[in-house]
Amino acid sequence: MGRHGPFDVIYFIATPDSYDDEGYQRAYVEGIWTLCEVIGLLGDDPPWPTDRGAGAGGASAAPRLIFVSSTGVYGQEQGEWVDETSPTEPTSYTGRRLLEAEQIVAAATAGGRVQGISLRLGGIYGPGRDMLIARVQAGAPCHAEPVRYTNRIHEDDAVGALVHLGAIEAPAAVYNGVDHEAAADCDVADFIAERLGLPRPERRRSGNAPLVGVRGGNKRVSSERLRDSGYEFAFPTFREGYAALLG
Repeated sequence: MGRHGPFDVIYFIATPDSYDDEGYQRAYVEGIWTLCEVIGLLGDDPPWPTDRGAGAGGASAAPRLIFVSSTGVYGQEQGEWVDETSPTEPTSYTGRRLLEAEQIVAAATAGGRVQGISLRLGGIYGPGRDMLIARVQAGAPCHAEPVRYTNRIHEDDAVGALVHLGAIEAPAAVYNGVDHEAAADCDVADFIAERLGLPRPERRRSGNAPLVGVRGGNKRVSSERLRDSGYEFAFPTFREGYAALLG
């Protein structure tokens, strides 16, 4: 990639040691702060030469720090479309801690010595990540009224997007990592049930109230920016992804 210095790309991918506010604080906020401190982004001078030469086309090629975040930083709960320019007003502590970590990355890399990128992933599924399949097999109902929109990405595309963002020229600071289709919960559940030869899941109806507090929220997330950057999804929608999982 034509970069010089102590590293080309660092990926910050964390899992909290406990799934409470303190666990997310330690894993994401304190974790990314410590990393930025170790690699010299929080002081006045970097611990490496600032003349790293030039990349393709003669432009300076800075090292890159990619933080794996979540679409949970968006607080929208009524089926709105959101993209990277949408307000980030998370309602959960998980979203707030991830957004705080994103802000640390943005502030620490503002000087340009390192390029900071946050990739906001939707729900990851794939081999061993089959919670929705298990839910359908158990006969759990799906959310029908109001419609609950869900956003996901196959684990192969999550990895592929990270590799892609580590290599492209002139990346943006934030990307959404979800597939092409923000699908209704019942549409996905129906597809899985059909592939498994099971009855269509029971419909859950809860009037017109927004699905506040439901795991994954209720919004439609766009990944147009990621696709426009040149990334091609191996599994563009849940259909291709779950078909591959279910055979």
